[in-house]
Amino acid sequence: MKKTLLFLSVIGFLVVSCTGTCDCDVIEDHYSWDGFDWVVSNTNPSETVAMDTCVDAGILDSNISSTGAYLTVTRAVCP
Repeated sequence: MKKTLLFLSVIGFLVVSCTGTCDCDVIEDHYSWDGFDWVVSNTNPSETVAMDTCVDAGILDSNISSTGAYLTVTRAVCP
């Protein structure tokens, strides 16, 4: 029974991966605080962390530095 479930889950994963439904990109945006508002960082505005992933679109994570001067937002973008 365990082997059958493992086989079916592997086949399901391969089908989902091969059909192109896993097409979301994970992007990390970097912001800095200018005293009034969050602005996109000039030195490192955004970077693609992963491509063609199977995650839902939206905000995945956000992190503020201990000093409160920098914000990193990890988001997923799907076509």
